[in-house]
Amino acid sequence: MGNIDPRDQTVRLLVSNLSDDQCTVSIEPLGGQVTLPKGEVFTVQVSGPGKGLVEVSYATNGLVIGEWDGAITVLMNRQ
Repeated sequence: MGNIDPRDQTVRLLVSNLSDDQCTVSIEPLGGQVTLPKGEVFTVQVSGPGKGLVEVSYATNGLVIGEWDGAITVLMNRQ
């Protein structure tokens, strides 16, 4: 992962799976996907230039997290 410019914006989210099944977390626009097992929590960190917005949408069997142009998204398992 490259260095983050201090002028960049960083957004951190906790994503929890409270359902009885695993779910898929998709990162757009690049289309990366990870599985979030039942009962687990991920930290999502989106960093990039400017003052972009992070969009979180519910989809069948999971979530879609949309980053802004030039942003980098990192998912970390909290356990």
